Amino acid sequence: MLRIYNSFFDLKFINFIFLVIIDEVVTDFSWAAINALCRSFNNIDIRKYIDECFEITAHGDISKLASLTIIRLCSSHNAKNMKDDIFRLFDKKESYYIAGIIGGILELSNFDELDSYLKNFLSILMTKNETSTTKRIHELLQKFAETDEYHDDVKNNMNPCPVVEFEEFETIYKNSKFFQLYDNYLRSNKDIESGKVANKYYNPSFAALFLKKYVAFIPFWTGLLTSIRFKNMKNANNGIIEGEHETFFNFSLLINFL
Repeated sequence: MLRIYNSFFDLKFINFIFLVIIDEVVTDFSWAAINALCRSFNNIDIRKYIDECFEITAHGDISKLASLTIIRLCSSHNAKNMKDDIFRLFDKKESYYIAGIIGGILELSNFDELDSYLKNFLSILMTKNETSTTKRIHELLQKFAETDEYHDDVKNNMNPCPVVEFEEFETIYKNSKFFQLYDNYLRSNKDIESGKVANKYYNPSFAALFLKKYVAFIPFWTGLLTSIRFKNMKNANNGIIEGEHETFFNFSLLINFL
């Protein structure tokens, strides 16, 4: 990680000399890269970065955003990881619906929307039987669910992707205020209504994984901070850069071969 940190720090220093301000950087899901970016651009670790993001989004402390370089995960790589988890824990038909619901999170532009959306989604995952409440939630979420672009990302990335061992970073997700907020929500909200028809989206295992692996780190894979800073939403994708790297690498091989 030290070598990655030094590279990022050198890049920040060069941009500082030429008076270029880096508002946002995009990376793959690599703990070494994320932590190095947090330290080199913001001089804080992952835990502190998540805390700062919570203060900005949940408490409206916009002043903290002025000096913060936003760090985001590539949306395509994130879709791969989510696809792997969704299809592992749901049947295929239900998987596309859940993927669409999660895709809808990427369209939310403020914390109030996110808070309502996540609580409704988690309620679906934790309610054993269909009730009037779950039916109402389904109708609400389907209005916001991303049913095209995100599904395309999921379908186009069906190859197995590496499993991220989050157990190693238990203290990170447990200290995340985003995780704590919605973990407390689940613990304090029990299913009161008793419907007769089984809820096919009931999945406590996925709810627990979703909290630890995604909700805890939600500033990295959503556009909440971007929407506050730039007043609009945009996907974070490093595909263009990776394409340029591939071209450069192939050219280098050709020169060496000749």
